[in-house]
Amino acid sequence: MAASGSDGPARGGGLRARAARRRAEREEEKAARQRESDARRAHGGTPELPIEIDSPAAIEARALSQPCPRCLGSRLLVSHDAETVDGERLRVARLRCPRCGTEQRTWFRLHRSGPGLH
Repeated sequence: MAASGSDGPARGGGLRARAARRRAEREEEKAARQRESDARRAHGGTPELPIEIDSPAAIEARALSQPCPRCLGSRLLVSHDAETVDGERLRVARLRCPRCGTEQRTWFRLHRSGPGLH
């Protein structure tokens, strides 16, 4: 009798554990989607809202300073290019997370200063 009584709760406990694990996975997926959405709306997330920088040399460090919005892992710089968007010359860093495979672009505008560049 003790053996059959111990099987029931173990099975039920396994189902509860699996349900809890699935619920946690759904919650993490929802949080990851929200972080990705937030990253797209933040400075650098679109060409319309680029991050202001003083030098192209700052792009790599700035782009890599933020974790992957999906899994919060570190990212790799795939490329750093100059592109013209709506007549404006911008820099774009293409990043990839080796952990989850998420690819992202971060946009930059070179801040121009000095005589005659106002």
